[in-house]
Amino acid sequence: MTRIPNEKRTEPGEIHPRYWEKTTIEAFKNDPFRIVIELIKNAADSYTRLEKKGKAKPPFEIFVKFYCGKKKPPSIEVLDSAEGMESKKLKEALKYGTQTSMGEDIEAVTSAEKGIGLKDAMMALKDNWLITIKDGWINERRIHPDFRTGFGQEDEKVTEEERDKWGIPSNGTLVMGTLPKYFHERKFSTILEHLQRHFLLRRLLQNTKYKIHVIDGWTKRKKTLEYKPPKIEKQVLKETLKVRYNDKQYNIHLVVYKSSDGLPQGKPFGESGLLFFYGEYSVVDFTLCRFDRDTSFSKFFGEAKMEVEKIIRDPSESPLVDQKRRGLDPEHPFNKRLFHEINQKLKEIQEKEEASRYSFDEYAIKDILRELNKIYKELKGRGPPPEPPIQPDTFAFYPVYVSMKEYQPKTIYLIINSSIVSDGFEISLESTNTNIIVRRPIIKIEDELPKAEFIIKQVQLYSEHAKIKGEIIATPRFPPFLEPQKMGVEILENPIFSPANGFAFVPDKTTIVDGGEKKVELCIDKSIIKKPKDITFTSYAPIVCPGKWRLPEPENLGKYILKNIVKIEVPMKIKGTDHIGEKANIMASYEDKEASVNITVVPEPSITGLFRNIRLSAKNTKRISNFVKDEGILEIYYKHPLIKKYMKKSFKNRPDFLVFVADTLTREAMKTVVLSGIQESSSRFPIFDLDHPEKEIEDHITREYYEQGPRMHELFQRLAKKIELGKE
Repeated sequence: MTRIPNEKRTEPGEIHPRYWEKTTIEAFKNDPFRIVIELIKNAADSYTRLEKKGKAKPPFEIFVKFYCGKKKPPSIEVLDSAEGMESKKLKEALKYGTQTSMGEDIEAVTSAEKGIGLKDAMMALKDNWLITIKDGWINERRIHPDFRTGFGQEDEKVTEEERDKWGIPSNGTLVMGTLPKYFHERKFSTILEHLQRHFLLRRLLQNTKYKIHVIDGWTKRKKTLEYKPPKIEKQVLKETLKVRYNDKQYNIHLVVYKSSDGLPQGKPFGESGLLFFYGEYSVVDFTLCRFDRDTSFSKFFGEAKMEVEKIIRDPSESPLVDQKRRGLDPEHPFNKRLFHEINQKLKEIQEKEEASRYSFDEYAIKDILRELNKIYKELKGRGPPPEPPIQPDTFAFYPVYVSMKEYQPKTIYLIINSSIVSDGFEISLESTNTNIIVRRPIIKIEDELPKAEFIIKQVQLYSEHAKIKGEIIATPRFPPFLEPQKMGVEILENPIFSPANGFAFVPDKTTIVDGGEKKVELCIDKSIIKKPKDITFTSYAPIVCPGKWRLPEPENLGKYILKNIVKIEVPMKIKGTDHIGEKANIMASYEDKEASVNITVVPEPSITGLFRNIRLSAKNTKRISNFVKDEGILEIYYKHPLIKKYMKKSFKNRPDFLVFVADTLTREAMKTVVLSGIQESSSRFPIFDLDHPEKEIEDHITREYYEQGPRMHELFQRLAKKIELGKE
């Protein structure tokens, strides 16, 4: 990369540096490719203005050069041969809080604090430097992290040597610098692929006027970016929507296609979605509104061209794009009307598509669910005395060695042969390490003599110290002639006290009921807390949470501390309803630390109990059936080859199909019952060796399958006969 010259002088910034921390930097950290894209679009906008004035004709070329290394972020250079800028225009372009041009339309203006552009992209670059030449004059500038503007040459006559050095033969601009640490890609080929797939560049890459050349700075390899849309199976909708706002009507040209294959979903690289844009290439969002990431729309894509220039040009109007430029602001009144119209059209498409799929009869499902939940309730609430995993001659620990985590109790078992039990029978338990605590140090059998051959007693161990070992010794007090028994214990570190980077949500993903509220825990290593300071939170629609939480003084942190960790409960809620299936996250930041928690919105269960729904799904998966725990849904995937094998003509009356479906659902349901019972500590499903429970779990599933399977099998056969048919 070309060496950056020293600045001659600087000018102070116009706004406080916290603006960068509060807004722009979060947009780039969420999608660091935007830094490069903003510089590309800035160059394209400059060419567009020249074309409108009749001063340039396509093709318009933009050159993006990357210098990639294995251990640090790439350096970049973005070069165009467009307008260039004189000193006055350059000062406006790099100043915060002023009116600036809105991309390709020079008449459109908006507050710079509401958007992200050239100055923000430069701020994200380390050692950034801008060289621009216009009408024979050269200017050089840099933006510092404290918002000062650094000056190199200012309104000086450009020489031919300088033109050759910077690669600007006429007018044009060069921006260079090193991408930030949160730009994680290091390989040129990966960067190239991501730029071609990024939704913000799609309209520009499909516009034949523009040629964006990406160059490997080391090998000189050059590739012209191109975007190929998915293959179209059919056009399912083409319509102009009329959105009324402030007594005016705005046209939205909507077109939706269906692909023959499932497409990746979600920003920034997904292909299933609607590309919202205005003008020729100004993309503002890529979303399916309320159906975002809905698997039933995984084959659908399209565009929504918005004739909204009047709104954009109105300086009194709030921006359509949210403050951090993540997409259309869902709270803007115009966007609310727009999303409502789009959702109505997508719902119509979904209803037509759903009509062609298989489903279970709604009334039959409710009856089956009641029976299934009744079976589960019966099973977990009753159970014969568990069979011991060992049969000692006298008494013995099981297992004989355990690993456990600090601050997390562990249950082990003492199995006693009833032949040694008499009146006054008593065993004392003692730990050889005082930091390993036995919570029930005396075991007594004082009731009438047991009838079972073996007695199983639970022993709970606990420790608040990691990386230690010890033994638990069981010594009979009466009768005294029996030999003591020992077991080994090892205490491991608990991951909750080692959050990633000392600052993390635990767990880092969760669910929330549509329209509901919940709390998530943020764990902070107290060693990184230097002084009272705000932890800032950023939530993404439809999730809402507080914007900040101020850490107390160190002496007042005690009530939040467990061992070395400060635990903070962060409340969140869903804004409104009708967000089922949507995914979002909450970002937390403190000084240079960041953490995020991923959240999925799930429905409020209409049926209570373990099983809340059963559905036939068109998902392409290696599994035949699955239980979706967060939603309480038992799924069966009818596109699986083994299901399709039996799904022949008149399959609802074919015994082989009914038996296969019933058996598949029975096995999955029984597995779900056992795992849920174990989690709820049901006496029917004891697990003696918690470190290696697989064998015992499988034994429970097998036992219940043969004992309770026939009941479930009959239920699911009834359900399979109630499949409602449509066209696949």
